[in-house]
Amino acid sequence: MITCRQCHTTHTPFNADIRFVKCACGAVINNDGTTANIKRNAITQSTPSFFKRGQKGNYRGKAFEIIGRVNVWNEDSILNYWTLLFEDSATLLLEEGYGNYALLHREGESGANITTKQKYPPNARISLGKHVALNVDINAKVIYIDVEGQTTVWTIDPDNILNCSSIYNTKLYEIWNDEKSQDVFLVTGVEFEDLNIAGAIDEELQFTKENIASCERCSNTFPVAYFPYVQTAACPKCTNISAFDIQNRKWDYVFPNKTSIKQSEEEELPIGTKVILLGDTFEIIGKAYKRNQQDYNWLEYHLYNAFEGSFAYLSESEGHFILLYELFDPPKYTDNYKNDLKFFNRTFRSYDIYQAEITRIEGNLVGAYGNPRAQVRCFDYVAAPYMLSLELGADNANYWHFGEYVPKGDVQKVFNQVQKRRPKRSGYGAARPANKLSLSAILMATAIMCLIYFVIQVWMEGQNTSQVITQQRHTIDATTKQVTIDDIHINEQKTEINIDARADVNNDWLVLNYNLINKANGREVTGGQEIAYYQGYEDGESWSEGSQQNGYKFSGVDKGNYKLVVELEHNPERINEVVPLMIQVRTDGSLGKNFWLPFFLLIGWAVWAIIKYFAVESFRFSEE
Repeated sequence: MITCRQCHTTHTPFNADIRFVKCACGAVINNDGTTANIKRNAITQSTPSFFKRGQKGNYRGKAFEIIGRVNVWNEDSILNYWTLLFEDSATLLLEEGYGNYALLHREGESGANITTKQKYPPNARISLGKHVALNVDINAKVIYIDVEGQTTVWTIDPDNILNCSSIYNTKLYEIWNDEKSQDVFLVTGVEFEDLNIAGAIDEELQFTKENIASCERCSNTFPVAYFPYVQTAACPKCTNISAFDIQNRKWDYVFPNKTSIKQSEEEELPIGTKVILLGDTFEIIGKAYKRNQQDYNWLEYHLYNAFEGSFAYLSESEGHFILLYELFDPPKYTDNYKNDLKFFNRTFRSYDIYQAEITRIEGNLVGAYGNPRAQVRCFDYVAAPYMLSLELGADNANYWHFGEYVPKGDVQKVFNQVQKRRPKRSGYGAARPANKLSLSAILMATAIMCLIYFVIQVWMEGQNTSQVITQQRHTIDATTKQVTIDDIHINEQKTEINIDARADVNNDWLVLNYNLINKANGREVTGGQEIAYYQGYEDGESWSEGSQQNGYKFSGVDKGNYKLVVELEHNPERINEVVPLMIQVRTDGSLGKNFWLPFFLLIGWAVWAIIKYFAVESFRFSEE
């Protein structure tokens, strides 16, 4: 039992791991009943969430109940840490913010060589004991913190929270750090669906109405949608930029907007537009106009996904569009940002390194930009159609984003929807794919198609065995007008019937007209061929022309019994000549002559796609 020393209310902890409880009197009490001295966040309820205390769920076959949360307002983010109590009394923290989720496994108090007095910049190295070396990705100063329900967090009033990635493997850690203790958590990303929350869940995040900004320049007040996740806004009246000061809980004037770099409004999507991009629906909530040190300008739309409660960014540069999300699990990288990266089994090549700043804002932006014009160092990596982008912020943080190229057709649909003109594409684009398939997919697809084609050919070869039906010899002269071959039995549907004829003509010709007659219905198909052969001796050399044999094919002959009537046409100048004639009728099951053309077409397609891929990649990186 835990008794609050301020109001004497008694609380029953859910298990022995509970360290802090929020009392009905408003006090946060330790498990010994003493009052915790923490940075109180008086506007906890303004942090939206899909979760609430008392909800039940199931993760990997284990049932749990949500028993409380810690609400943290950092200098650059606002997060909820929900306490999950499992049926076996084990506990985990569920981190929630900006549509991202992660499970935090507490690893206890560490012997990390970190202090609250030191400001660890991005990529500072720290260690957890002898075997765990960490790279600091984000060092966030904690401004406010509060507790709802019960929590197992020990370091309840941290001065800062460090997000770190291990140097020798892909593990992620969070370290809650104050003067007395350090809470170390192993972080594992999780999808909302994996939690299997029971009961009714809000279709959208419920944002409070405490989101009215006051412009210091013109005294205008205006609503800011999706506060507190949105903390930067342009005044609709004077267009000057304000940012929310978390420390003092007020909106401060930041800088005036510029107008010189704004592109044609006819080629921009208006704020408030609902767009469908790569299968997800977003609302455009703001625009940030950016430029680099070479005065190259581009436009970044800030997007909100109401269904997931998440945010995204649509970057438009020279008519090319990339949809980007902030990464929870950053890729592994070294101190040399020019190196290529491995991420999701892809190699991302270093594409560009530049300084960027925001020159103009319209609407609302995700996050707080205390000094939007501060130069941010950026590193872009490409594995088309995907992109990784790293921003080294001025606030001691590494911000990673993962993007995917949006096809031209999808972009055109969005602009047609609002009756705007899509920006004309220039250049090839940083992440525009050379083909719809990746190089590995092209090779795999070619191998699979060739295998399937070969199997089909083998099967058809087995199903259509070549067979001689009949073979007859005749002796003919000018009086022989026709030859009949009876009892031709066809046992398969749509069979190819080949008629091979040989006549020992010499300096003569013979025409054979074929009539293949179905005995059952009298239907007939006709065809014909000529056999002609000439030879002689001239100027000391022998010569010959033509052939004494020829062939004719009937295709798609139905199953049944047939007879073949061969009508003969002779050379009237050679009426006394007797000629041997041989006629062979056979079915043709050999598909070999039809094999190579389709096969080479398949290989040719693969070669063309591979050449195009490497040509585009060479051109893409030569542009930089």
